[in-house]
Amino acid sequence: MSIGIKKFKAKHIYYLYSAVNGLMFTLAFTLGMVYQVRTVGLNPFQLVVVGTTLELSALLFEIPTGIVADLVSRRASVIFGSFITGVARLIEGLVPTYGGMLMAQVTWGFGYTFISGALTAWITDEVGEDKVEAILLEGTQISAIAEGVGIVLAVLLSMIALKWPILLSGVLFILLAGLMILFMPETNFEKSSDGPISLGLGLDTFKQSFGLIRASRFLLVFALVIFLIGLSSEGFDRLYTPLMLSHLDLNVVDGMGEEMWFGILRGGVLVMSLGLTQLVKHWRTLENSPKLGMILAGMMIVQIIGVLVVANTHALWVFFIAFWMVNGLRQTTYPLQTSWVIQFIPAKMRATVLSMTEQMDQFGQTIGGIPIGYVGQRFTIGLAISVTTVFLVPVVGLYAWLTGMAADKVEVE
Repeated sequence: MSIGIKKFKAKHIYYLYSAVNGLMFTLAFTLGMVYQVRTVGLNPFQLVVVGTTLELSALLFEIPTGIVADLVSRRASVIFGSFITGVARLIEGLVPTYGGMLMAQVTWGFGYTFISGALTAWITDEVGEDKVEAILLEGTQISAIAEGVGIVLAVLLSMIALKWPILLSGVLFILLAGLMILFMPETNFEKSSDGPISLGLGLDTFKQSFGLIRASRFLLVFALVIFLIGLSSEGFDRLYTPLMLSHLDLNVVDGMGEEMWFGILRGGVLVMSLGLTQLVKHWRTLENSPKLGMILAGMMIVQIIGVLVVANTHALWVFFIAFWMVNGLRQTTYPLQTSWVIQFIPAKMRATVLSMTEQMDQFGQTIGGIPIGYVGQRFTIGLAISVTTVFLVPVVGLYAWLTGMAADKVEVE
């Protein structure tokens, strides 16, 4: 006699995934860049090449894996991607060489593309468009709380060796994949086609999704926004660690090593993210708010100022506060703009279209990363990070433009 295993509610699985993802992220990245600088010995240019390798691999795999999520199963796509992500983290921790870092990024990029688009499409299918924004925001808060635990674990484990937090993050993601096999439901998934799975069918799904983006002015402008943000983000994310190590006096407090300061840096981000997310939840209504684009534009202006402060200050706490603001706003922006764009995508093509918009971010990071890294290597890291804001200034106006388009859609409906 077989024993059936009861599936969990979709939102509870999403919260579990958010918690493990937040824990994994901080375990892998609180001191991950320090690991690459101190243990592996990467210079600023190599750091950016490693990041660009990740984005390039994700760029190449994004569309075919998004098609898999729309044609086969979003649940299976997320589970497989989670397992491969765990394997990537193990490679990074076990092979501390430049080549090992590149191999880990290619593996992670491959795994990540099975999750991006598919996870959001899955939870939207399961709970409905009217409830998904609240769940995405709550997932962000749960992730931030888990990050707090991850920061403490990362600092403690790094005192043994910088590789141990990275290895633990890999094990956790592999365990998460196993739990989702047992408990993750998929009840409202509709394939984008009822025909047999084939290369031709995958290409048809791609063409339909690409045609939808081309036909929608909102989706085209939104894709441009994501591309510009991608151009900026790779340089900032890869270079703030060597900037902090070279520009700031981390011996200002006796007994405080680098590990503790990076833990405080990450901890401040999660506190900021929790606070901003809670503020947004109380401040605005659900997806149809016509002012969302203006809110996002205001958040982007503050981010631009924060990036410039991070790039040019030598004052420890000024650097920290600006960094907390930039990353707290970035984490709060994601669920808002994701729930916004979902309204413009038919359910059957949701994973593929979301993957395409995600691909614009990866395309931007691939193009923008190496030139910014060259500026950092040839001139100064501070100048390189400052240059990244050039790509963010147009985003302010584009968010305002999207606001008008969204308002027109509401009026028509």
